[in-house]
Amino acid sequence: MSRGAHIYSLGCLLALLGGFSNQAEGQLPASQTIPYLIHEVPTDWSSAISYVVIMSLEPVERVGNFVAWEVTEWRLKKVGAVSTHDTFWSEAFPSVATEDGLWWVEHAQPIAPKRGEFILPPLVSGIATAADPTDYDMEYYWEGIVAPAPLGGWPYANTSIIDYGFTQAAEPQPEGDGGGGVEPVELPPVPPGEEDPYHSSQQAY
Repeated sequence: MSRGAHIYSLGCLLALLGGFSNQAEGQLPASQTIPYLIHEVPTDWSSAISYVVIMSLEPVERVGNFVAWEVTEWRLKKVGAVSTHDTFWSEAFPSVATEDGLWWVEHAQPIAPKRGEFILPPLVSGIATAADPTDYDMEYYWEGIVAPAPLGGWPYANTSIIDYGFTQAAEPQPEGDGGGGVEPVELPPVPPGEEDPYHSSQQAY
């Protein structure tokens, strides 16, 4: 083979590899379902769970290690007492207070996001519709903030510091202690070798 043929073949190979590299660079991860657990005593991991917030995320763009996520649904469950049922609310495509309406998250491995990388959600707000048509809808806001760790560290392996408020139409004051306040919230890990219980239907959480 001539020198020119060698150069041509090498050029084709490099172009092919470069194409694969660009495809890998722009490859998007799978959609994510991120649960946030609000405990009755926010600093005590062993206390009962009073609320569960679920954010359903769909990847739409990737730049390096940053992935832009669209919030396709925001869901809330109020955990009922022993003698009462759980109560559910949800809103599709809620308002996200960023310039492009997306949540940009930096990932160590963008194709395989970790739950603990979703601890700082942008301000998400709206009015979630009650699953029970006889119940009132829920006005809410939900935002992660940066806060210094307390002495002794955070109460959970994945701790998100959330400023939140939940207010139903019939209530003059927000539900929970977080109406205008700040609380540590748990992002539960996925049990190794088990199916994520928060990834299916809202009845699973």
